[in-house]
Amino acid sequence: MENQNNLFMKRFMGYLLLLFCMACQKNEFIPNVEGEAIPYQDSLSYSTLQKELEKPAFSIYKILWDKADFPGFAKQDSLSEYPVSRTITRTYFLVENGVLEKAGISTSVAKSMPVEQAKELVFNHIYQQAYDVDKGLDGNGNSLKSYLHYPVPEGVFPLSYYVYQIKLSFVNGKLLRDGQPFDIGKPLWTKEGSVIIPAKQLIVQQKDMLEIMENDPDLSIFTGWIKWRDTEYLRLHNYLADSFGPGYEFMKADDQYYQLYKFNFKLLSNPTPKYGDGFRFQRSTFLAPTNEAFRKLGFNSLTDLIAFQEAHYKPQPTDWSFFEESFAVDDLLEKHFWKEGVFMPGQQFEIYSYLINPTFFSRILAPPNSNSDIQAGGDAKNEITLAIKNSPYPAGKLIKKDIPTLQGPLHTIDAILVPTNFKLDFNKRKYEK
Repeated sequence: MENQNNLFMKRFMGYLLLLFCMACQKNEFIPNVEGEAIPYQDSLSYSTLQKELEKPAFSIYKILWDKADFPGFAKQDSLSEYPVSRTITRTYFLVENGVLEKAGISTSVAKSMPVEQAKELVFNHIYQQAYDVDKGLDGNGNSLKSYLHYPVPEGVFPLSYYVYQIKLSFVNGKLLRDGQPFDIGKPLWTKEGSVIIPAKQLIVQQKDMLEIMENDPDLSIFTGWIKWRDTEYLRLHNYLADSFGPGYEFMKADDQYYQLYKFNFKLLSNPTPKYGDGFRFQRSTFLAPTNEAFRKLGFNSLTDLIAFQEAHYKPQPTDWSFFEESFAVDDLLEKHFWKEGVFMPGQQFEIYSYLINPTFFSRILAPPNSNSDIQAGGDAKNEITLAIKNSPYPAGKLIKKDIPTLQGPLHTIDAILVPTNFKLDFNKRKYEK
């Protein structure tokens, strides 16, 4: 009996020893070594660009992406030919198959699309800086630079390119792209801090501002004026050219480019896509006066406008200040072209900023800026009016709103915002300023 008890105790102790040894092998009983990194647990809210591009929903866009030669872009979240710090973030709009097919871009079309055209499409959907849609409560929005570049017209500026940019805003729970509603899917974030946004709309290349205005018959007086003005500026410059004389060629060049382009450069340039680093020109808002706006002031045709202009200057070859004061219609339209900056090509790399108002969208209406004398109003019919503070001239109503262009948002308005220091006496065909 005693031997049986001893055998039982030995077996019992053996089981305890075995359980103890097994317990020692379990990881949860082993403390982490001090300083050891805890294994990274991926979050469901994070993804990688390459992983998203491989999804069937983006198969057509992936063809365009590969054709545009961005393998390093997808893997590194950076341009492969321009290695950058991981602190630089981007916004990627990935276009779904259904959106591309609706635009006529099927799998076969994507495969046969020229490389430059594929680059244009893809670059138009990639922007510098990550835009946080979930926190987009700033209303007025953020301006983001595109990777799509456009050339500056030859001879206008010593740099070759300017960078197109857009404005993303978040208003009443909706994302706006340059003031227009833009339908998107759920954003995903990369581990590097960039954001991937499924796009349910195709971002198409914008048209030039003047091209859009020329196709609107309600703007024929204004577009006719722009063309006449360009021709006249060049003619007057040639008339005054001798006044600069030998040794003053730089003044001649400054005057020619500054006077010829200071108003209409952003209207008349007709850029085509180029790729590479370049200078970023700020965009501007323009309020294009309709034919009715001119008629309200007594200008019934382009002929009337030109006659009014010609009554106000008698150029003298030695008159250095001639250009600055002679174009009365420019003074009249001063408040319609809200510039972020005006440049003088002869002064290399110098920018003269007016900072009147950079961009203005009707859906995010706000005073242009604290220093502007433009005031905005509206009514229950969602009609938006603009006026000059304390001006005796009537306010103008926006007719067409938020027209996207390469040079910025375009609105048409049915009244001219006459500056308060502009006294117009049409009957005597003269003005004071």
